Amino acid sequence: MFTGLMLSFLSSLVFFPLELPPWHWVGTTPTFTKPAAPPDYIDPDPVFLHRFFFEHPFAYVVIVTFVATLAASAYASLSLLLSLWTTNIYLVLGIPWLVHVGLNFLFGVLAIITGVDLVSCSPIVLSGAYISGWSSLVGSALQEYNFFVPLIWITVTATLLLLTYYVFMKRRDILN
Repeated sequence: MFTGLMLSFLSSLVFFPLELPPWHWVGTTPTFTKPAAPPDYIDPDPVFLHRFFFEHPFAYVVIVTFVATLAASAYASLSLLLSLWTTNIYLVLGIPWLVHVGLNFLFGVLAIITGVDLVSCSPIVLSGAYISGWSSLVGSALQEYNFFVPLIWITVTATLLLLTYYVFMKRRDILN
């Protein structure tokens, strides 16, 4: 399986080189041709490690994949914790999804009520292609080099795993 993935990866590098197209167009003319962020570009997309995206697009994809893997490990840890109380597979797999959807909804509603941009803290914004990196909450100083997002997922995963271990050791009926 690994050989097939590696062969697919190498063939994609040959047929699709790692060059970014011009990011902005004015009419039919590109505004710049080198893969770099314009210095006057405010509120860029992607927000998470913006300059790194332009300078090393392949490494950026690896980092986003790593963050998505950390988020998946957090949800898997929650499923592992839930499996200590129930053997119902639908609950074990469904509750983490409901937590994900519920937190996204809750942060969206609280952002509307309070006027503070709490949407930047929702799970969908902290994982995958929607990573914002807390740029609107913390400020522009951490916008380009924001490493809080992986630390958040590592902390959540470690906390859930420690809680799982604690609950597992407290429930002696599982061990017998």
